[in-house]
Amino acid sequence: MLISVGEPIVAVERVRQWGGEVVERGPHASGAPAIFAYVAAGLGTPTAFIGAVGDDEPGRFFKAEMARSGVDGRAIHTAAAWPTATVLIHYDESGGRGFDFALAGSAAARLPQAALGDYPERATWFHCSGSALQVGGDLAETVMAALARAKAAGARVSLDPNIRQELLTPAGVALLREVLATADAVFPSQGELDVLGTDARQLVAEGRLVVETMAAEGAVARLGSHSWRQPALAEPAAVIDTDGAGDTFAGAFVAAAMAGFGPRQCLLAASKVVAQAIAVEGPTTIDLSGWTWRDLTA
Repeated sequence: MLISVGEPIVAVERVRQWGGEVVERGPHASGAPAIFAYVAAGLGTPTAFIGAVGDDEPGRFFKAEMARSGVDGRAIHTAAAWPTATVLIHYDESGGRGFDFALAGSAAARLPQAALGDYPERATWFHCSGSALQVGGDLAETVMAALARAKAAGARVSLDPNIRQELLTPAGVALLREVLATADAVFPSQGELDVLGTDARQLVAEGRLVVETMAAEGAVARLGSHSWRQPALAEPAAVIDTDGAGDTFAGAFVAAAMAGFGPRQCLLAASKVVAQAIAVEGPTTIDLSGWTWRDLTA
């Protein structure tokens, strides 16, 4: 089973179009580790997501959206005294984004370790999104406890640094480095390894699989003495919404790896999924139910 622990968020997007008109899109289930879980489960991978929502309409909406993709959400905890986390994403005319998070006073930061149950021991793969370590509250401690338990039980560990400058603190960087020291696979975007004081060459020399995503330039995977490059498959004119693209890529890559495919095929599968995901509105709206691994890896 694939386990992802982190912040559930409900997102609304405001898009400023040419001419000044503002269009709202959403709500959408979001949060980096949740998007990852949504995609992996949609590709048929047994996946559980653990996080905390409020006893409110956004929280119920989030749970329903996760269930729609087949995510095991039985460990989604309800922190009744706190509201579900939200984010307002602003897009300008050129596609640039800004984020207004409502996290600090939300349920997302109040995930107790008791909510983990025995899921860490059932994990064969544990995925950590760095965003969860930057939220604060109880969440970071719970993520680290879950990771330690899953690793002790023999699970593989992957890390997407997912560094958010608006959330980053020295404590968050320290936790990211701690996870990085145990990760079997790392999914950095451009510049993130610099923040952590390392680079892809060093991580590969230590035996890690490093998969760097480079937006429109595609992605490259490195393991040992081998490297594989995959161009982006999305047509620029077809791009509607890039929110969560990196999390979608990582979710599809890990799902393919757990299905037994090698790095080259995992890169291709993830790139195909991302090309479809960014052609629709919202980070968790793509329908993956009709896809087969043969479609994705050939």
